[in-house]
Amino acid sequence: EKDARIIIGHFQEEDALEIFCQRTVIITSQLREPIREHLQSTKAYQHGMYGIGYAWIVPGFLSPTFWNNAVNVQHINCTAQEIAIAANYSLSINFATINTADGGTISGMTPHSFNTRYNSWPTIVNRTYGANDYAGFTYDALWAEAIALNNSISRLAKFNRSLHDFHYDDSQMAEIFKQEMYRVNFSGISNLIEFDKFGDVHPHTTYLVQHQGDVKREVATMIAKDNLIDFYKTAPNIIEWPAIIFMVYNNRNRNKRVIKMSSPNLNNLILIGCIVLYLSIITGGAISVTTSSVLCMLAPWLTTIGFATVFGSMFAKTYRAYKILTSNKRISPIHDHHLYAIVALLVMAETVILTTWTIVDPMLPTYKPLPRE
Repeated sequence: EKDARIIIGHFQEEDALEIFCQRTVIITSQLREPIREHLQSTKAYQHGMYGIGYAWIVPGFLSPTFWNNAVNVQHINCTAQEIAIAANYSLSINFATINTADGGTISGMTPHSFNTRYNSWPTIVNRTYGANDYAGFTYDALWAEAIALNNSISRLAKFNRSLHDFHYDDSQMAEIFKQEMYRVNFSGISNLIEFDKFGDVHPHTTYLVQHQGDVKREVATMIAKDNLIDFYKTAPNIIEWPAIIFMVYNNRNRNKRVIKMSSPNLNNLILIGCIVLYLSIITGGAISVTTSSVLCMLAPWLTTIGFATVFGSMFAKTYRAYKILTSNKRISPIHDHHLYAIVALLVMAETVILTTWTIVDPMLPTYKPLPRE
């Protein structure tokens, strides 16, 4: 209905330069001949195969600015900027290389403590070897093998055999090992380790990543087993600019009659509260089951403190106007520092409540591995 084209490609960076510049190579035998011939000669940038009507899904290993290599490839007749335009907003899927639930694993280490220990290893520290993002996979593979072999011992004993009897032509022992590997189920450093009927471990968490200018940004978290896709709510930073602009305007014109009568200092407090509320939206967008417990409580802290600052400032201004307009006799001046005390009182009250909440019963992300059905 939207007349959109979804183009899925798997190619190396040099091929990506040619595809985004010169032509698409996604040609299927099911396409009618005229369409196939059109695709063979289509140039992605020069024929406008990008933008709203096209969704490119590309490999996740493409570097954020792979188009800069166009100058090193002779047969590419597009500039780096043209390829960047064509590749902008393309999507890719990455998977987490470490368990996103930072709880205990079968080894007793958390994924975080494993990373700390791994990166502190002498050969990594002195750069004899570079750190590898897939170290957790190797570690979990050894655990899976050890568990399967250990569970095979009792089964082999029924045949008066042991692991020492292993040889590569032993089909009976191979079948027992295979069956025990399928029964493996534990929380590892990289993932929840359990094998499907094809012998694969499905990543618990994957990320939808988008090329946005010169960077690649995660725009959603996907958890296939829970049928969940969590799009980040993080909005462009343009929302906070009006508050900053108003703050600059308020301070530059604070001596003008209208601005001066509106209490410019309290205006600044209101704008600061608005910025804090905006930050709570960003924090809320970052919260998912894959994030730390800190973000779970940070969002209500920012929302509550931001609201208390905005509401407290407006209430203080209204209170001063009320006292001036309703008093039948001369009253002592109500200065800004008196109004600051009102705002501070409200913020302190909210802080006490939030601190108690955080200590006694904080919000925490939960992760519960379920047994295989």
